[in-house]
Amino acid sequence: SEEYVWITSWAGGLRRIEISNASNPNIVWTRVPLPQDDQNILTTCDDMSYDENNILIDFYLNPRDPLDGGNHNHKAFSVLAYDDIVWVGTANGINKGIVDQSQSGCIDWEHYSFPEDGISGNFVVGLARQVWQGEEIIWAVTLNAEDQGEVRGLSYTTNDGLTWNTTLIQERAYNVVAKDSLIFAASEIGLWKSLIENPDDTPLW
Repeated sequence: SEEYVWITSWAGGLRRIEISNASNPNIVWTRVPLPQDDQNILTTCDDMSYDENNILIDFYLNPRDPLDGGNHNHKAFSVLAYDDIVWVGTANGINKGIVDQSQSGCIDWEHYSFPEDGISGNFVVGLARQVWQGEEIIWAVTLNAEDQGEVRGLSYTTNDGLTWNTTLIQERAYNVVAKDSLIFAASEIGLWKSLIENPDDTPLW
């Protein structure tokens, strides 16, 4: 994004550095908290979210498996950042963050997961942004994780995450990219291509 370089590093979670400090050999990648598995939102830009020691209240950063008291949503696999928005795919769904530069880059998060929000699966290994005819579509490679009913495929939203649609169901995709009206998805059986003439159209592959 304009202010930060973002990385995902599996159990290392989501991290970032400020671009202005990127050439500093002593720079430290800062961990960025993501919602816990059972949280639909995580607010870090409200002073009331912190205790007297400036620690997030009732928040525990733990990328271990849930059976060990951890959170799959703290295992980050994909990231997409632009303007003041950052999308992060994890082993427990998709997270949309709004970065507040006026408060040292704090982030307020919304967490989307299967089955509540309509994505095909919770293991999210690829993200892409498509801007076409003044509209924006966010694409995600959403694979099956642990819950019964999850399936491989692509999930996409045309309204910033309010609702999600799915396509290429049962295909094992590895990544997705978009340019203007075109979408490409790399899968285990080859490359898929779709053309959207209208952002409200259902993609045909």
